[in-house]
Amino acid sequence: MSAFKSPFALWASTLAIGAYIGGQLPPFLVLRKTAEPSLPDAHADPVGTRAYRKLIETEMANLSIVRKLENTPGFVKTRAWEGVHYNDPKQQSAVFTAHTLRVPGGISVRPLVFTNKETSETVSIFHLGHRVTGFPFIIHGGVLATLLDESLARSAFLRFSDGAMGVTANLNINYKAPSLAHQFLVVKTEVTEHTDRKARVKGTVETARGKVLVEAEGLFVVPKAYALKTLEGF
Repeated sequence: MSAFKSPFALWASTLAIGAYIGGQLPPFLVLRKTAEPSLPDAHADPVGTRAYRKLIETEMANLSIVRKLENTPGFVKTRAWEGVHYNDPKQQSAVFTAHTLRVPGGISVRPLVFTNKETSETVSIFHLGHRVTGFPFIIHGGVLATLLDESLARSAFLRFSDGAMGVTANLNINYKAPSLAHQFLVVKTEVTEHTDRKARVKGTVETARGKVLVEAEGLFVVPKAYALKTLEGF
């Protein structure tokens, strides 16, 4: 039997090739993270879920990029998805990122968000697991597009008059390298041009070590037909 006819050999080869191309995790971390598929169920094992999330929170707080941004003038640290909209039980189930994906193995904990209102820059830290993959150990491109759309919009809204929200008019994405699951990803955004009702924003998805995985640019607008309310905690 050919080595590649064995399911295990095919899986192992795929993982090795993905890790080599992505160059994102040291081998010992890849081995460590393969245990994540046995994560606790958020509903059946709330104690185990809290312990897992506490571990992720501790690791995130100790990331070098987090410690650096905490000491960088102009950046303010917050947590995503903490506003009234996200805390209302009647509305939670309709929020894709903050509810549907917010499970162990998905987006395990609320992202850290560093915002510089003067420059309209944001840096968001996410942890993504195996439940958001589209191919073994490779994060689904649609999930990355969703995170970019949300993060780019956060920067755009900083430039709209009266704190208005807007909608995505255009989003262009270039995938530069595979994004392996079970790691922290950093989404950086910056407004490149804007008016009171329109903003163009560029951004990247990077590893915690700074390797660029995805590049994107989006156009966000406040529709003239109606005024949009502000969304706290976005």
